[in-house]
Amino acid sequence: MFVRWVNWKCPNCGSVVERTLLKKLCLGEEFAVCKDCRSTYRTRRTEWAHLSSGQRFEYFFTEDIVAILLLAPLFGFLATPAFNDRSELLWSGAMWGFLAAAAIIGVQWYFNVKSIRASVARCPDEKMAPPVEESKLPWKRKY
Repeated sequence: MFVRWVNWKCPNCGSVVERTLLKKLCLGEEFAVCKDCRSTYRTRRTEWAHLSSGQRFEYFFTEDIVAILLLAPLFGFLATPAFNDRSELLWSGAMWGFLAAAAIIGVQWYFNVKSIRASVARCPDEKMAPPVEESKLPWKRKY
């Protein structure tokens, strides 16, 4: 787990088209037009409809989210004796750490869901089954 600043360049003219922090998986438009040479190039982003089920799972459970889920309760558990002498409060520290982690992850997942909705609006999910007609449902059949 590391943070790295990356300049993304147009493959045709070499001009910088985007500067971002490196993430493994980003949702967004897969193709863009370079402002300098007006050529179309493939971006590093992928639409939600084109992700596999494993990539969709990874979008919600990244390395940093798993680290927050594991480390926040541990730090709460370990920090409690520094503030209180009573040993029965150890688990309450872990619970506060877990609640803090849940709040942080909840905010991140809120923005993930907003990105997914925007992606599905741009490119509907081809893997979803079409709606079933009422007459084809087993409990609606007329025998």
